[in-house]
Amino acid sequence: MTSPQVQSAEKALANIIRSRIATRPGHLAVPVGELGLEDFVLAVMPDFHVCEFHRFVFRHLEALERGDITRLMLFLPPRHGKTLMASILFPIWFAARHAKKQIIVTSNSAEFAQKEISQVAQTFTHAPGWPFPDVRIDRKTRSIKNWRMTNNTVYRAIGLDGQITGRGSDLLVIDDVLKSRADAESIVIRERQWSVYTSALHARGELGNRIVFCNTRFHDDD
Repeated sequence: MTSPQVQSAEKALANIIRSRIATRPGHLAVPVGELGLEDFVLAVMPDFHVCEFHRFVFRHLEALERGDITRLMLFLPPRHGKTLMASILFPIWFAARHAKKQIIVTSNSAEFAQKEISQVAQTFTHAPGWPFPDVRIDRKTRSIKNWRMTNNTVYRAIGLDGQITGRGSDLLVIDDVLKSRADAESIVIRERQWSVYTSALHARGELGNRIVFCNTRFHDDD
């Protein structure tokens, strides 16, 4: 259990970060290239309790964004925040820092993937601390599946059961492709998901693309 002293110190640090980057109510005027992922998370989710586990994940996601690595796999138990960190917050931050890119988030079904993108939209449009006032969702986009940012980066949410061919990706996030232990223990489902990855997802990558794969492990071959 985290001690009250550590909690107090972390809260004070979060307050210092927010006060350092805040310049006017409702907005943070921060050069796109200067705001790290942890600072970004604290700006849009002030109640997010950051611990060393989160910082470990953030550091690796930042390395992926810089291009120090191009592939990252996160294997975490349920309810440990992998979808929030890797599929919602990280792509938003990536989108703000990279113009004219293609981002694809895919999961075990279109419904789940589109639920994630709805959460992304809410973060964009409702977070009072959104730190990039020049990068927003383009109001001309209305589809729940596809969003174009004002910097011309496109975010798409696609289920593995949906249409993937014809779409490129500079950032590909694969989240919980096996939704249950029963799926993981089915060789038919495992082979089908692997076939989708090799024939469609992996082949969609642009030059230098990054891939994040996050999943709960249920089987040695998942």
